[in-house]
Amino acid sequence: VFGKTYLSGPIRLNVSHITLDITGTLKMLPYKQYLNYHDQNPFISNDPNLVGLAIVGEGGTIESTSPLRWWMCKYTGCWRPHLIVLSSAFDVFVGAGLRLHDSPNHHMRIENCTVVRVDHLIVDSPLLSPNTDGVNFYGGKDQSFTNSVVTNGDDC
Repeated sequence: VFGKTYLSGPIRLNVSHITLDITGTLKMLPYKQYLNYHDQNPFISNDPNLVGLAIVGEGGTIESTSPLRWWMCKYTGCWRPHLIVLSSAFDVFVGAGLRLHDSPNHHMRIENCTVVRVDHLIVDSPLLSPNTDGVNFYGGKDQSFTNSVVTNGDDC
């Protein structure tokens, strides 16, 4: 994604040794259009057991298009996707100047991954945005979160 703004439905990384390099802005489809994907997928996710995943972007941004509408779901009970969920992968890198902005739910969830480096990542959403956690690690090992800035409506 180079230097422009793009709208997309859910993205699934399904091969090893892949880099998603965002130098423009990658936006989720607006609320009603995104709901057409009935699988309730996060915006960006991966197939299990992949090796060598990277999501980077010097000056690039990944964001939602309807943050207020999504955030209302916290109070009405409707489903809200995470911006990025990486699961059961080995050798993962996220950052290099990438910005995650106004996620509908958690910005990034990393679960059961090994050898993970999150470095030079910017995560931001308004202080009152509900449950917009920055980066959550669940399980896995050999993980680091360095040289990054998180300002959001919940915890890091």
